[in-house]
Order: sequence, then structure tokens, then C-alpha cells
Amino acid sequence: MVLLLDKNVPNLFRHRELLKLLALAHALTVGADRFGLVVEVEFQHVAGPALCYAAAIALGFLEFDQPFGSAELSPLLQWMLSLGLGLPSLWAALSHAVFSERVAQSIGWAPNPFQKEIAGANLGIGLGAIAASVLGPEAAWAMTVMAAGFLLGAASVHIADMVRRKNFAINNAGPIFWWDILTPLTLLILLLLRAG
Repeated sequence: MVLLLDKNVPNLFRHRELLKLLALAHALTVGADRFGLVVEVEFQHVAGPALCYAAAIALGFLEFDQPFGSAELSPLLQWMLSLGLGLPSLWAALSHAVFSERVAQSIGWAPNPFQKEIAGANLGIGLGAIAASVLGPEAAWAMTVMAAGFLLGAASVHIADMVRRKNFAINNAGPIFWWDILTPLTLLILLLLRAG
């Protein structure tokens, strides 16, 4: 949620009821000249990877070629690499790097310096997946195997946390968990079908 608010807004409302409704629990305020920029990212409501996955599947089944995709890859593979894997991985990189405390909280974990490493890994996966959609089958195989190792490994950590600690936080057991499993499996199946 992004709101631009005049710093004197509370004075405009006598009992401040509207402001209580608009209050953000963990807001970051940046501003000058009597205006504040309020940013709050509600990670528990973000289903971005799931939406990207669904959009990639839809665009692929509708056979819309990716404008910059390799002609050696089907539209479905092009979109799964760039939109299904690449974009969510770039979002994860940004989230773990910039909003690490909020991300950790949404997973049900304490903030940890390893999140910066996770951010770097996701940045590489995101950029590599987008490049693979352009470069063709060999790059697609390389990125899919690498991403499968990382994402299925992450899913196994989430499963262990669900079993051991009963951690069913939204970003431990929600859309991200299923994306960690479905995305590499979908890519592997598509590449095997292409090769077969």
C-alpha cells in the first residue's frame, strides 16, 4: 500500500477516526516538505509467484510468443522461464534484500543474515531464467536444473519446519511453498516433453 499524506492530516479530522483506520502497523516514512511517503508491504497477501505462474501457463497455452523468446522453445517454456520463474525470483531477491525483517516474519522465522545470500541466489536465478528464455534449450535445461535444486531444497526446509515447529505461516506453507514445488516440476516436465 502506498499513500501520500500531508503531515498535518491529523489536524483535518477532529477525532482522527479515519486516520486510525488508515494507520499502518510497520510503515516506513520517507519525505520532506510536509509530505510523507508511507510504504507497507503485506507479504501475507502477496501471491505474486502464484499469479506469475498462472499467467505464464495461460500465455503459454494461448500460444502467445514471448517477444524476445527463443524460437527453439515453445511459448509455454518461454513464459514459464521468464514470467513463471524469472520475475518471482527477482521479486524474492528484492524482498529478501530490502524487506528482510518483514519477509522473515512472514515465513515465521527470525531475521537472519543468510537472507542476503538468499537474495543473491534469487537474483541469479531470476536473471538466468529470463536469459534462458532468450538463449534456448541448453540454457533452459541448465537454469531448470539449478532452480530445481534451490527451490525443491527450499520446499524441503519449509516441510521440515511445518512438521517440527508446526509453522504454517503464510510464506512458509502458502503460495510460495507450492510455487517452490510446482515451478521446477513444470519446467522439468515441459523440457522432457520437448526432448521426447
